[in-house]
Amino acid sequence: MRTAFASLILAAGLAGAAQAQAPATTTPAPSTPTPAAAPPSGPAPTTSSQPLPPLSPVPQAAPASPAGAAPQGAPAAAAAPPPVLPTSGDGAVVLSVLEKVCVPIVRGQKLEDVAKANGMKLNRRDGSWTMGLGGDKNYTVSIFPQGSNKDVCQGEVHFAVGQDKPIVGAINTWAFLHQPELILQANYVNVDPDGIKRVRKSWEHLESNASIAVNFSTLSKPDGSSLNGRFDTGTLFYQERKF
Repeated sequence: MRTAFASLILAAGLAGAAQAQAPATTTPAPSTPTPAAAPPSGPAPTTSSQPLPPLSPVPQAAPASPAGAAPQGAPAAAAAPPPVLPTSGDGAVVLSVLEKVCVPIVRGQKLEDVAKANGMKLNRRDGSWTMGLGGDKNYTVSIFPQGSNKDVCQGEVHFAVGQDKPIVGAINTWAFLHQPELILQANYVNVDPDGIKRVRKSWEHLESNASIAVNFSTLSKPDGSSLNGRFDTGTLFYQERKF
């Protein structure tokens, strides 16, 4: 995998370092039938991971027929509508935090300022800022204080058990519509040494002197069951780098 992107994946892997240690095992995971901008182009995962099938491509409009061209054969099927970002639900809330909190803080703004401006509340125990996803008080998205690496925004999402697809689909569409487009680079599952199974999906735009990347990983027990019976857990990373 590219050097620039490797740091983001390492950060995603280290996010669960505090969990109890357990021998690493390999567990296949079902594919996520969410739309994507492009098939994975990143390096193959290590021997302890299993690649997931590529996400389905984001539908795009068919090219228009030349003006004045006579119809041939059966009428052409209607062009698929262009993808649109969700305006409600978990995916919409996560994208709002990504755009209105993560992007500003990696560009130098203070987390406290942008979090307050977007209705997030301070958790004094760990310094994170949290807002609800809706539907249940346990469903939240939190952004953690930045460490020494100021070009990274790290968050955690608690959502209804088994309901990761709306979030993954929203991020996938956002990456496709982003200018410049972020290309799917990683899509695989791995049971890490801490005993947690992570399904990682990462998108990146890489230039000779800059990189923009987003990563969303779902966390579960090795058998795929929830770490917490009340909600499922996902980690969100966003990074902008200059080389």
